[in-house]
Amino acid sequence: MDAIIQAGKKAKTKAADLKSRKAVLPQKVITELERHILVDGFKLVFDVAKSHGSVFYDAATGQGLLNYFLRALNCRAISEQGAIEMSGLTPDELRSRSFVRILQRRTSG
Repeated sequence: MDAIIQAGKKAKTKAADLKSRKAVLPQKVITELERHILVDGFKLVFDVAKSHGSVFYDAATGQGLLNYFLRALNCRAISEQGAIEMSGLTPDELRSRSFVRILQRRTSG
């Protein structure tokens, strides 16, 4: 019986937390996201066609993200294997140093 009461209290607390959150106006979504995501100086460009569910597709920073891994490799902050594991790129893609070429290869066949 005690567990049921505790579960009920937790559910009420969670519901109250959700109600206390403020809605974000559509024109303020990107600004709000940038407050909570490490964007490192890059602007978010929301691609509506490629985004779905909880997946936010940022069309602008592909090369920027690749450069982030390349800089980390260059200063030996991470190994090539570490960059491959964290980025999801193949060794050849990482070594190409070009986000455009990576996209062309992935979409051409």
